[in-house]
Amino acid sequence: MSEENLIPVGIAVRHMHISSNDLEILFGKGYKLTKLRDLTQTGEFASNETVTLVGPKLRALQGVRIVGPERKKSQIELSLTDAIYLGVNPPVRSSGDISGSAGITVVGPNGSINLTEGVIIAKRHIHMNTEDANCAGIKQQDKVRIIK
Repeated sequence: MSEENLIPVGIAVRHMHISSNDLEILFGKGYKLTKLRDLTQTGEFASNETVTLVGPKLRALQGVRIVGPERKKSQIELSLTDAIYLGVNPPVRSSGDISGSAGITVVGPNGSINLTEGVIIAKRHIHMNTEDANCAGIKQQDKVRIIK
């Protein structure tokens, strides 16, 4: 395989997508996310802001990065190991598919929120731009096999 056919692969560890309303509760009225760095997915960025997640076992994960921009609903993406540690039982789903998922407490510097749903383990997926997808001969929702 030539270098021009290579697809960069990255792993997104635990993170939060946040709604405007929840951002204001956790960080203060009128607060806006600040960019740490751009992500490979166009328009998304790792923010400087982090939160603490507290599960039903009263165990906490500190320093969970918020990914911007803001979304309509807040969502937490965890690994299975994180979920077990926190004592939550999230489903494996595509990002954004949070209906009926697990809940958790999120603590920020100005307050906390109790999400009744929104915790998932992200289904494995690839983010790629349209040009790269066309070159690879794939389209959205196609299943692929990664080989070395």
